[in-house]
Amino acid sequence: DGIAINATSAYVPLWAGLLDSGPMIAGAQTSDILASFVSSGLHQAGGILTTTFDSSQQWDSPNAWPPLVWLTIEGIYNLGAQEAEATTLAQNITTEWLNTCFLAYNSTGYMYEKYNAYEVGVGGGGGEYTPQIGEFGGPDLILSYHVLSCPIMLCQGCIFICTLVLCPVVPVCACMQCLACM
Repeated sequence: DGIAINATSAYVPLWAGLLDSGPMIAGAQTSDILASFVSSGLHQAGGILTTTFDSSQQWDSPNAWPPLVWLTIEGIYNLGAQEAEATTLAQNITTEWLNTCFLAYNSTGYMYEKYNAYEVGVGGGGGEYTPQIGEFGGPDLILSYHVLSCPIMLCQGCIFICTLVLCPVVPVCACMQCLACM
């Protein structure tokens, strides 16, 4: 009896653009890929699980690692060229991820190397060392990329000066609703 384990790494080829390197993938196949991700159990309220297996190690559930979250979001965006639902899903995951990072930072004053995908705004755990906190290139870079790569729209004058990205230059909506432009 095998254990079914889903892994975020299975969706990295979407980010890498490997859909374009082989025969053209039809819309039905794109829909199947998107449905596979949606039903995989990887997408959680606080991020994208590295795997659905809880081994108590750092590279498994419940952890969400920023680089893998970014690769997944970008891969799903790549599907959006053929599947509009993918763009909406990628936008929603982006908003949720930014919310997780901002809530964690606002409640603790720290960025984490990994986050708990099941709990919004909570750092991850497990592994062979105590989880690291502080300023990290990965989470900081990914936040910068997502915040700066789209026209930031502000809701009804709701302005929160982001203390994580180019402080205090980048305005971001405090309610997180206007981040859906990503």
